[in-house]
Amino acid sequence: MIFEQRPIGDNELPSKKKKMIKKVLRLFPRNKEEFRTRKISVLFASAIMVLAIFFVFKIISTAVFYTMNFSPGDIFFMFAGDVTKDEMYRTNVLAVGIGGGDHDAPDLTDSMIVVSYNHNTKIASMLSIPRDLYVKIPGYGSSRINKIYENLKPEYGSARALEILSDTAEQVSNLDIHYYMKVDFKGFKDVVDILDGIDVDVKETIHDEFYPNENYGSELFHIDAGLQHMDSETALKYARSRHTTSDFDRAQRQQQLIMAIKEKAEDKKLLTSPMKLKKLWDAFNENVETNMAFTKMVSFARIAKNFDTSRMVSKVLRDIEIVQEGGFLYTPEREFYGGAFVLRPWGETYKHVHEYTSMIFDTPEVYLENARIEIQNGSGIPGAASSLMDYLIPYGFNIVRVNNTTNGKDYSETNYSAIEYGGSSWTIQKLGELLPKGRKLNTPQTRPSNAEVDIIIVIGKDFPGKY
Repeated sequence: MIFEQRPIGDNELPSKKKKMIKKVLRLFPRNKEEFRTRKISVLFASAIMVLAIFFVFKIISTAVFYTMNFSPGDIFFMFAGDVTKDEMYRTNVLAVGIGGGDHDAPDLTDSMIVVSYNHNTKIASMLSIPRDLYVKIPGYGSSRINKIYENLKPEYGSARALEILSDTAEQVSNLDIHYYMKVDFKGFKDVVDILDGIDVDVKETIHDEFYPNENYGSELFHIDAGLQHMDSETALKYARSRHTTSDFDRAQRQQQLIMAIKEKAEDKKLLTSPMKLKKLWDAFNENVETNMAFTKMVSFARIAKNFDTSRMVSKVLRDIEIVQEGGFLYTPEREFYGGAFVLRPWGETYKHVHEYTSMIFDTPEVYLENARIEIQNGSGIPGAASSLMDYLIPYGFNIVRVNNTTNGKDYSETNYSAIEYGGSSWTIQKLGELLPKGRKLNTPQTRPSNAEVDIIIVIGKDFPGKY
């Protein structure tokens, strides 16, 4: 069939439009007679036109709103996926730091932090595991925990070595660890550079004359106490320095740097800047290894973006050389470990460590309450109050005062009693678990106008003396 080509007449298309316009106009009366006979249809047509105008206006105004308020992060967060959670609705991650590259012992895990986020309470808990902790690795012997990845990577590959390290961290933390994330020094520095540096409140001046340099020698690293703006090189030295402070202090600084990076990322609107997101993604691909899918990482980025840092609990396991929080490890004789310096759990079991980690991960509200506790000795046993204080401090209880009772009451029936003035229910609950013979008295009581504490523990005469 041959199709004839011919020009479209000037009036053909416009005529269709004219017919449509005529139909619309015919809805409206042209004279009084039509108005009287078609009054209802006129009202209906008017209502339709008003509604049409309203919907057009709504569509336009909505489009303008999203155009004015659109953020590239909105597209980024569209890729968020559900993350794995345990029975308490928590997601648990092992964050591991290594030297990498040309550094001396590049595969030693320089830092290990278990991070747990509760999706119900919106509380995040962090626990640093000391690198010298000597652990049993089921099926693989025993080792300092920081050498597991280095020793197993050549034979089993990086991913499997990280899985075994995560399994070992589960023994220490008593958590099911869902994800691991390994980052090297270069990745850490790249992130700090992308943020144009970070601001850190240095608690104590550091003067380290033996900080290792790239030539396998040493150099001076000094930083004064106070708020300091750190570039990537300074931040890395702040995280690694340990010759003038302890390894446990270093673990606390590493946690501090994580929070500083999080806060600076918010200030720089990192997740809403396409350019910075691109740089961050490049740094991540080059220097981070994880079993977390991209959609899961986006979900965590969204959590981090909205996270309230006042809901963060950060803790460190440490030795019992002095009485302080987290002190549930001891240093055995080196001759039993080939001359190496190692740490072991007190009593050679994780009983006390797990009691501590239970507070950190199961009931972190105890630390958010930070209840002020006074211990009164009503037992007649000299030093009983101090002994109980030494027992409770490693768990992180805030003991502010130790006294003898002065009211003359007989406290022979109980190991201890706790008087609460309100607002410390989680602390009272944990005290009841750790001191099972105790009981609460009239909780909560009316707070005296001069009360300087939230809880008073009164020791009875059947106090065991030492825990």
